[in-house]
Amino acid sequence: TTEIYTLSLHDALPILLIVHGNATVETNGTVGADALSSSGSGLGSFTCGNGSGGSHGGYGGLSVCGAPLGILYDSFAAPSVSGSPGGGPLNGRGGGVVKMVVDGTLSLSGSISANGGSGGVSPSGGNSAPPSSGGGSGGSVYLVAGTLLGGGTITANGGPANNLGGGGGGGG
Repeated sequence: TTEIYTLSLHDALPILLIVHGNATVETNGTVGADALSSSGSGLGSFTCGNGSGGSHGGYGGLSVCGAPLGILYDSFAAPSVSGSPGGGPLNGRGGGVVKMVVDGTLSLSGSISANGGSGGVSPSGGNSAPPSSGGGSGGSVYLVAGTLLGGGTITANGGPANNLGGGGGGGG
């Protein structure tokens, strides 16, 4: 018997999949919580027109003018918290949370992800560089399986910077 429960796909709430038996994520299949979080303890900051990347399991990147970084938080052994947005008006959102428990074998040929979103660039007037926002930090992927097979990917990467903003930090 296979039971799949999806709690939510909204900000900062986890995607929880529980499978009593075997599960397969096929090639081009995705279990994704990318860029779902607009909150988090490691929020990037925005100074001098440029934002730093959000932090989570790793620090976000500095902006060109050194906007302060957010704090590191969560557990490396059992990550369970969403990522943080970067700093700035067009900040990349942090990655969400995926928790997947498979009693039997998980065959992974596709992807499981909780990546942060890209920072954006606001329009500029005149000759000055446009304001740049930081990328969001990666969220959390917590995977428990009896056996894991396949060549798929599991990621919780920070989102890239755009122009002069900082990139997001890694997730858990």
